[in-house]
Amino acid sequence: MCGIMGYIGKEPEKNLIEGLEKLEYRGYDSAGLCVQRDGDFYVEKTIGSVDKLSKKTKRQDSFGVGIAHTRWATHGEISVFNAHPHFSSNASVSLVHNGIIENFETLKKDLEKQGVYFYGETDSEVVCKLFRDKLNLKTFKQVLDKLEGSYAFAVISKQDKSIYFAKNKSPLYVSLGDDCSMVSSDPSCFIGKSDEFFSLADGEYGKLSLGDVKFYNKKNERVNKQKQKIDFIYKNENKNQYRHYMIKEINEGKTTIENIAKEYCDKGIIEVFEKIKRSDINRVYLIGCGTAYHAGVVGKYYFSQMKKYDVFCEIASEIQ
Repeated sequence: MCGIMGYIGKEPEKNLIEGLEKLEYRGYDSAGLCVQRDGDFYVEKTIGSVDKLSKKTKRQDSFGVGIAHTRWATHGEISVFNAHPHFSSNASVSLVHNGIIENFETLKKDLEKQGVYFYGETDSEVVCKLFRDKLNLKTFKQVLDKLEGSYAFAVISKQDKSIYFAKNKSPLYVSLGDDCSMVSSDPSCFIGKSDEFFSLADGEYGKLSLGDVKFYNKKNERVNKQKQKIDFIYKNENKNQYRHYMIKEINEGKTTIENIAKEYCDKGIIEVFEKIKRSDINRVYLIGCGTAYHAGVVGKYYFSQMKKYDVFCEIASEIQ
């Protein structure tokens, strides 16, 4: 699980860092950003926290187009080479990615046969090398059609003042502010800059510019999407007295479970379960990834005690 942030407007470095600070719960082994101004890339990467990246980053007030990333390693060790953003062969296209590309090894072997060189071991770098240094909606869709797996992408180039984005089985949201445009793994990153956002469906992709966004579906058809209101409050969670977030999450597990239980009880989840019990449903599927999958395994045990149900717990990325 990684966090991605894209920003178009003034002070991009400042706003990208602020977004990553809200996304660090999604990954904290490395972080990086890339900002395009006047056809040039400014890049910073670091091993460790977003705070380390913030201290390294040189901030400018002028307009720019940028993407940023906080990583939780899946493919490849924790290193600067494997940290995002990644780049095309002549470094004219830059990409950040959340998800897992299942056929990346096959794609990588084909590219290596063509003489393409790779700096790291990630599936994300393979995707970026597929662009062959040319980024537009046509080439973007051509690359997406080659991929198998889950992804949320934000991609920029030296020749364009736009962010290209796509979603499949990984969260991604888009927002238009008064003087900026944004894309992120979590709509909380938009708070203070916009009060509305768009939620993407699997298979959708598009192009984000300052004050404008275009959405397309798998069939390359334009999609008109409804805006959603940001009706929640962001609460900043720091590490408190803990050395890192993982230890914090482990120690706060009891309180978190109690809060979740209270939240869903307040929303009438008990009444929902009562209706299920009184219905003629005899088969239940519990679907999730990571900790959600393990919660489903626990849920499967409790459902199975009722004798009435055939209960199945499946990993979300594998469900058909």
